[in-house]
Amino acid sequence: MSQPDFPLIVIDHWGYVDLLVDGRAYKKCKLLAYVKGFHKHITGYDRHLNTWKVGEVHSRFGNNQLAWLLANTIYNPMIQVTFAWCKSGTYTLNDLKKQLASLIDRDDDILTQFVEAKELNRRIAAARTFGALVDVLNKDVFVSDL
Repeated sequence: MSQPDFPLIVIDHWGYVDLLVDGRAYKKCKLLAYVKGFHKHITGYDRHLNTWKVGEVHSRFGNNQLAWLLANTIYNPMIQVTFAWCKSGTYTLNDLKKQLASLIDRDDDILTQFVEAKELNRRIAAARTFGALVDVLNKDVFVSDL
């Protein structure tokens, strides 16, 4: 298995969007997220127009009935995890921009907490490269210094 070329735009099937600037991201998660298999529902998009899925997640905690019971009741710690990424296909920049626009249109002030939806969609539509799209997300959604 290989590693994606970071940064990676990550989207899950619930509409969560994240920007992974390097491979150190997602090294910890809650035990409940681990046993529920949050990693099965994310897709990463890299600058080379490849899509990525998480093939495996490893932790010293077993993913078994006891871990599930504890995580759902009284014990839900942050745990160390290790991801193994797998290339899953390709995409076009326009497809990714359409998917982001759809998520922004359905957003409940998470993606649009700093910029109005109409303006954010305009900026995403104007992005001509993956790098420009990352810059828009970084500046208008995540508001960080990449």
